Amino acid sequence: MTVRSGLCIIGAARGWLTATRLRLTVDDFTVVRDLGQLTRDSVMRTRIPRSLRSIVASGAALCALVSVGTAFAQDEMTFGVEEVPDVAEVSPVGQFLDEGLKYYEKKEYYQASVLFHKVLAEPDAGADRFRPKAQYELAKTLYRLKVYQGSMNLVDQIIEGGEEHPYYQASLSWLILLSRKLSGDPAMLGRIGKFAPYYPDQVPEKFRDEFAFLLGKYYYEQAQLEDAQKFLQRVSPQSKHFAEAKFLEGVLWVRKYEAKPAVNAFKAILAHLADQNIDDDPKLKRLEQLTLLSMARTFYSVGQYDKAVKYYSFIEQDSPYWLDSLFEESWSYFQVDQFNKALGNLHTLNSPFFDDEYFPESLILQAVVLFTNCRYERVRLTVEEFELIYPDLKKQLEEYLVQYEDPTELYEFLVEINEGGGSFDPRLSQILSAALTDKTLKRTIDYVQELEAELKLVEASEPSWRDSAIGKSLEQELELSRSFALADAGTLAQERLQRVVRELNDLIKQGKKILVETAKAETDVLDQQLRDQQFDAQNAKEGAGFKIDDEHVFWTFRGEYWRDELGYYLYNVRSQCGR
Repeated sequence: MTVRSGLCIIGAARGWLTATRLRLTVDDFTVVRDLGQLTRDSVMRTRIPRSLRSIVASGAALCALVSVGTAFAQDEMTFGVEEVPDVAEVSPVGQFLDEGLKYYEKKEYYQASVLFHKVLAEPDAGADRFRPKAQYELAKTLYRLKVYQGSMNLVDQIIEGGEEHPYYQASLSWLILLSRKLSGDPAMLGRIGKFAPYYPDQVPEKFRDEFAFLLGKYYYEQAQLEDAQKFLQRVSPQSKHFAEAKFLEGVLWVRKYEAKPAVNAFKAILAHLADQNIDDDPKLKRLEQLTLLSMARTFYSVGQYDKAVKYYSFIEQDSPYWLDSLFEESWSYFQVDQFNKALGNLHTLNSPFFDDEYFPESLILQAVVLFTNCRYERVRLTVEEFELIYPDLKKQLEEYLVQYEDPTELYEFLVEINEGGGSFDPRLSQILSAALTDKTLKRTIDYVQELEAELKLVEASEPSWRDSAIGKSLEQELELSRSFALADAGTLAQERLQRVVRELNDLIKQGKKILVETAKAETDVLDQQLRDQQFDAQNAKEGAGFKIDDEHVFWTFRGEYWRDELGYYLYNVRSQCGR
């Protein structure tokens, strides 16, 4: 018998072992780690039919001989990968792994997940060599089953193993895929950041743009603006993330108080979107409108109010940012003394169509405009209207914050309101619902909903899988992750409502200050009353304090509101300041 024939016989015996692997346990085998130590006695301790024992033992003895011979004849004989028996193939844990891989290839993911989990759950230290691959394969399998958080937990284990883990680099691709499904996970960008040194050469080409965008977001959140800018600028125009990357770059420039590059970044977005049909894509349409609003805000911040008005006017009436643009545009008009247009916009905001909208500062701005024009009686009426509504709302908010001190309870309360539960003042309901639309909070809420969907998926799966070790383990993990996510969402909601309370408190103080200044101003002009009346009478003869162009028709407001008039009101305010 030659050495090669001996190895072939062992291969045949190994095939018999593979055929019976599902009936075997760890106790059925003596795991052989070194073929050079294989003896006839150790072979006989395995459950092999007596008719095959002598054959296997003979082959084993030859293997021992070969292992000794190699010490003296390394130049004459080498082992290829196919020639060396894989210990995994004669280990029950290895058999679970091999069988799981076969089920995975057949897309039978439930069966594959059970076998991969068996490898991870095996207490024998001999299973340690198989765990890294089992972690990686189970992470892939759970992703295929849409149990994304379960998959993320395994990728976390791989990442915690560091670069010494054999699947550390390979896990990057799956991490990017998971970031699409679990974007609200607060730890997601932190995980992405650990792979920054791998960009770009060790990142698969199809993920490079997306990875650069995610790294830009990570460094932006870390306030490392230079690094954020570097990665955001690496996102190519062909990427679906290009417009988002440019928008974040524009915001980054604003944070650095550099208006010109910020505007250039926003213009690049508009040029990019102009080449696409965005009317059928709500996400891109929303981004276009937000970009216009951001450009207007940037021009306002540097005192270019006319340009700010220009871009505010581009916000469409069906845009979710239209009311914001009307309010902010009012400030631009105020800055250039176009009081009639400023008050006209505020008249739209305060119309019955938007009774449930939340713009408390609009009444404060209206009072400031009237004060500037010495319309002191109207100032008082406006501040009184504000005080009739908002101090009571602040008090109610404070009561809810005390009542729902537990973050999870507050979150569940807000969700109930958002779904139409309970009866509230329209403005209060708007404030509470708006808390859930905060960008950061919204992502956390999406994360909670994803975890709840995965829990339902596990609970609705076939009993044999749901009641298996992996099914029970996943259910516990998801419940725990959901409880943490709920607490995070509730905490963010608390912070959002506490900020609203602080803002209302500031506005209430501003309203009182306006009343004090109004009383003072009235005292200063008592001796000019006659002259003021004469000035007012002169203005009255002049009619409207503004010109009507060829594209508009002057129509006197008679207390009725029409939707097609919203945004086009002009308030004929005449100054009584005697100047």
